[in-house]
Amino acid sequence: MTESVPPAESTAPTRFTYSTDDPAAAREYIGKLAAPNVPTVFGSPEQFRFRVTSVRLDRFRIQSFEHSMAGRTTVDPEGAVTVGHLLGGSLEFVHGGHTVRVNRGESHLYQAHGPVEVRWSDVRIGVVRLALSEVEELAAEVCGVDAAELRFTDAKPRSPEAERYWQSLVRMVNREILPNEFATGSEIIQESMGRMLGVALLQTFPNTAIAGGSGLTRASGRIPPAALRRAVEYIQENAAEAISMADIAKVARVTPRSLQHGFRRTWDTTPTSYLRQVRLERAHRDLQAADPSRGDTVAAVASRWGFGNVGRFAARYREAYGRTPHEVLRS
Repeated sequence: MTESVPPAESTAPTRFTYSTDDPAAAREYIGKLAAPNVPTVFGSPEQFRFRVTSVRLDRFRIQSFEHSMAGRTTVDPEGAVTVGHLLGGSLEFVHGGHTVRVNRGESHLYQAHGPVEVRWSDVRIGVVRLALSEVEELAAEVCGVDAAELRFTDAKPRSPEAERYWQSLVRMVNREILPNEFATGSEIIQESMGRMLGVALLQTFPNTAIAGGSGLTRASGRIPPAALRRAVEYIQENAAEAISMADIAKVARVTPRSLQHGFRRTWDTTPTSYLRQVRLERAHRDLQAADPSRGDTVAAVASRWGFGNVGRFAARYREAYGRTPHEVLRS
């Protein structure tokens, strides 16, 4: 058995793995996760395997679970929105007298208000967990709904296309962001990735904030030029920080929806797109002043300004400036 347990009070990115071939040890481990409920495990212990991997950041957590026997337990997901992707075996949830069976390859969401019974057999599953409060704030910010009224109305994605988008986004985070120490060490990138996952969640799974998946609604009317000026100044002065739409709207003294509409109407862009533009300009300046002989790298500059994927940063940079960031760094 191998185990590496994260510190109890750490806010830094935390990775840990737990694996065992002892069914009793696995049962004890699951029991701690499901406390005070004790799991029931049954089946043959021959060639038993149990493995958990987890990467926990401030705004989201990505995990994988593998358990070769069958079992059931009760968990209470209060305070979190969880999306699973069944990679193998069988899995079902029971809540409020209803049973939801998940097919292999499917993504499923649960945001139950109360305990959920989980049943599995020889299961392999990937999991993304976001704080419910974060998702509620995003719904209020981009959709203009009361955060307390957000409800997910179906555990399955709106469409096969929506499901493919969600799964491709999670793969990108797994493959390109989480292994990158620059990305996982950047508060800006963590905030950006958490926001991207939260918005994708709202677009992928049916909910009361976005009806029918038709997109986000716009506010009507105009906002004062002074509000737009306050927003622009705040973005320019705080581009290096992990600021959100809610932060910008608060400084501008308008609602997030009104601010979105004001930016769109005045400059045909959004506050978040403008923030990315400012960060790209700052990265450009840093690359011009950088010196490879001092150890400066494109990855470090990109990460400093919230770009976790160096390849995408390079493509966006070249589109804006006509040269690659590596060419500018070496010039």
